[in-house]
Amino acid sequence: MDRLLRAWDDAAADRLFSENVAQDEPYPERRHKAELIGQRIGDFREDPDRRAEFDSPAHCRWWLRGERGTVQAEIRLTPERPPRVQALTLAVPPAPDSPLAQMLASLVSLLNDGAPGWPSTLPVSPAVDTGLLLRQLRMAGAWAGRCRPGAVRAGNGETAVTVELDGEHARLVLAVVTGPDGQLNQADILLGRWQPGG
Repeated sequence: MDRLLRAWDDAAADRLFSENVAQDEPYPERRHKAELIGQRIGDFREDPDRRAEFDSPAHCRWWLRGERGTVQAEIRLTPERPPRVQALTLAVPPAPDSPLAQMLASLVSLLNDGAPGWPSTLPVSPAVDTGLLLRQLRMAGAWAGRCRPGAVRAGNGETAVTVELDGEHARLVLAVVTGPDGQLNQADILLGRWQPGG
């Protein structure tokens, strides 16, 4: 699978995937996602320091690591022999200078600095309760200590990202959704699973 993601080939994809995969998301879009991941995290391989996770015998979640980051990949298999991939999900990180990346960096900074109020320079939807979000960020920061962004668990690369925050004492997970203009539409933070060595 990793070889296909590094150098997409439709014929190889046809051999690996069940028919619904191309119907759910056409191959050109899947190829584009894989290329974006390579552009944003660099030449990637399976992360040798992080074990794959299995929710069932037909499911696998693993991590692709490049020199500029780590992203999650996930597959589900068909119940046939031999099994084929019936679902492939790739986490696409935001471009470094994109509004989504800037919002993510701003929220991590608020978490680390324990800001007393919402910065007027940070655009936010009226639907977001900034007072509540600031309290959640301060509580998360008190629990985990100073945090830095880690692996990208989910995201479309443009308006949504879910990223692990590796803290001094715990791992958090921060999910961010912005509008096309970069305005914060939603942010959720929760305690992530900490695994030895990753």
